[in-house]
Amino acid sequence: MLDSSTITNNIKEVLVRKRRNNKRWARTKIVYLCNKRRELRHKKYTSLDFRTEYQKANRGKKKKIKNEKEEWIDEPAPLTKMSPQAALRRPTAPS
Repeated sequence: MLDSSTITNNIKEVLVRKRRNNKRWARTKIVYLCNKRRELRHKKYTSLDFRTEYQKANRGKKKKIKNEKEEWIDEPAPLTKMSPQAALRRPTAPS
């Protein structure tokens, strides 16, 4: 017979929302800052201290995202070897 802890663990595995990483420049630090901001978002209405803390976290997250994205854009693209067949299929500009 299944015990309740096994059932709850299975439910948690199924229902846990996994975050997709669509932005390749987003690092773990940015995800941490987003989670911190998300936690503070609900507390910001309770006191002025939480509101200022939320605002600082929000500004810090935005600055970090902007800097990481700029660094990612400035990185040189990795060189890949192209097969001769792919080079032949590659569209060329009309002359």
